[in-house]
Amino acid sequence: MELGQKLLEHATAFGAELNMSTIHDVQKEGDFFKIYGKKEIWQSRTIIIATGTGHKYLNVPGEKEFANKGVSYCATCDGAFFKNKIVCIVGAGDSAVKESLFLAQHVKHVYILCRKEDVHPEPINRERMLATVNIEVKPFSEIEEIFGDEQGVKGVKLKNGSMIEVEGVFVEVGRVARTDAFQSLGLKTDKEGRVLIDILSRTNVKGIFAAGDITAWDQEAKWDQGIVGVAEGVKAAYSAFNYLG
Repeated sequence: MELGQKLLEHATAFGAELNMSTIHDVQKEGDFFKIYGKKEIWQSRTIIIATGTGHKYLNVPGEKEFANKGVSYCATCDGAFFKNKIVCIVGAGDSAVKESLFLAQHVKHVYILCRKEDVHPEPINRERMLATVNIEVKPFSEIEEIFGDEQGVKGVKLKNGSMIEVEGVFVEVGRVARTDAFQSLGLKTDKEGRVLIDILSRTNVKGIFAAGDITAWDQEAKWDQGIVGVAEGVKAAYSAFNYLG
């Protein structure tokens, strides 16, 4: 938060303007792009897309009802609220295992619910997971429903019919690129919907640049790291400047 505030102050000191609005559509009209917010319309010759990614959802009964009442998408944000409680993490990748390692420092017990036979984290995180006594992997476990009461989550029902009593459900099943507002532009994306860019952060649409987690260099190359996103942002800014001449 402090770093973000400093970056904002630095940008505004050089003339950048901050506008809090939700963009729902972008249209190309001649040499310009029209950007449609809730009430406002902006016009620009270039756009840098840095909308990042959002959480994927389970789309099961109870998920929306218990959001922020036991269902969470960020263990590092909310883990401390579940001190000495039993929780589960839904997912099988490295992110899910890393989240479980963080939670294990606060909670009584962590179940990792994975749809297949095992989780597949990086080797070092597997070692750490196996050495942590209050983490338990439950294979072939797919949630059918999250249930609870007015107090919050009380458990999950699995598709195999079994029940697990938990007070927290942490969802870590991947992320999805936030590109809805740009669908009409014809941007090329990878199989996960991330915007493909070249080494100068240019997309296939002239005047449109992109940076950060929303991007990929090709169908395989992508790095969800802050330092990479910052570097891409710098390249995108320079490329947009040069494009404007």
